[in-house]
Amino acid sequence: MTLFKADTTLTTAKSVPWVEPAWWALAIGSIGLVYQYEMPPAVGAGLFLLVWIGYLMADPVWAFRAASSAFLPWLFPAWACLSIFWTQDVLITGRAAIELVITVAIALIAAHKLDIRNFVSALMLSECTGAAGSLISGNTAAVGLTNTTALIGIYASKNEQAQHDGVLIILATAVLLDRGQPLALRMIAGVSIPAALSIVWQARSIATVLPLTLALAVELLIIASQSIAKSTRSVLFAGTALIGLLTIGVGLLAAPPVNDILQALGKNATLTGRTILWDSAAQYLSEKPIFGIGYYDFWVQSNPEPEYLWKAEKIISRAGLTFQNTFWHYAVDLGFIGAFLIMFTIFAVFGFVLAQALKRPGIYSAAFLGYFLFTIQRTYLEVDFGFPFTVATIALAGVWIYARQGRLAPASPSTDYQMSYAPSVVQASTQ
Repeated sequence: MTLFKADTTLTTAKSVPWVEPAWWALAIGSIGLVYQYEMPPAVGAGLFLLVWIGYLMADPVWAFRAASSAFLPWLFPAWACLSIFWTQDVLITGRAAIELVITVAIALIAAHKLDIRNFVSALMLSECTGAAGSLISGNTAAVGLTNTTALIGIYASKNEQAQHDGVLIILATAVLLDRGQPLALRMIAGVSIPAALSIVWQARSIATVLPLTLALAVELLIIASQSIAKSTRSVLFAGTALIGLLTIGVGLLAAPPVNDILQALGKNATLTGRTILWDSAAQYLSEKPIFGIGYYDFWVQSNPEPEYLWKAEKIISRAGLTFQNTFWHYAVDLGFIGAFLIMFTIFAVFGFVLAQALKRPGIYSAAFLGYFLFTIQRTYLEVDFGFPFTVATIALAGVWIYARQGRLAPASPSTDYQMSYAPSVVQASTQ
């Protein structure tokens, strides 16, 4: 049986991540994923695989046990793999499903090996290099119905650009406020926050700006509540929630007509074509509602349905488009079952993080509470989770391990999270 010991004692003992080979593997590999649009095909994902294969060869038995130690993160990938049996293009679906399995496995291994502090700093560093690359490239694209342009940087769209920098802001805030992080990483975090805020503004993504504002407010509130008595903390949270609801209510009553707001944001009643995509998704789903057409089997060049939507949405590259809604996107691919599994996974992880953040507030429970609030709000307008070789998929699987094991607080230097069956590591117990 897999045994762990987990000491969640808060500590300000300095972390030295660069002595951990797994930290380097996660940081360098994630940089490859962030830059995969700027590299030749498969180079970014290849770098991610290369560094991790080199690391895992040292103890493949331990790696397999670590990857198979959790059940929830495998629900959606398992269904994606099963879709090989009903997809029209076995090669496309099979390849994507295998890549998703590899991504989730590596995320689970990294979460078992690294303390939460090092896991976050590695992901932050990869997002930080992406922000730097976007500022240097300066690539822009036209915005909605306006005559302005938005920064897309090294990514395929302005929304993806803004999503990555929203995540960077949330993670960098945690690193900056954690006195246990090395000074160099805290300085990088301090510089990256205003840079990322500037990028989010230049990206002009309403699907990021509003969710990010709420996520940051909640993150900072949870962090600030650490020194408050538990009874007072409950009153604070309830009062803040009430004020927030009242503010939203007053804002809705006092807001100008919806069309005026959308026009000011460069949108129209279709949310820049999103409702067209959603109507199409509903039509395709009605044909195969239970199983869908197969993982990754819709947005394929030469298929008449996506070709029509690319033309309608004026996507010249004929790539990089989704159904702009997490539920609809995976419902078309994997039916109602697949859509339910990805949404269930997201909300299950969020639930465990929320429980820890309220029971024992800390920097990293606050950071990931903010992270999931940010991404969950975006599920209505974007698709962040469920793709192979993405930082979001790594975070979803990895955070489940930390939250489920009560490891969202940094560990003391003596804590070892290695599993007891690996002969090369310290024996651990659940006591």
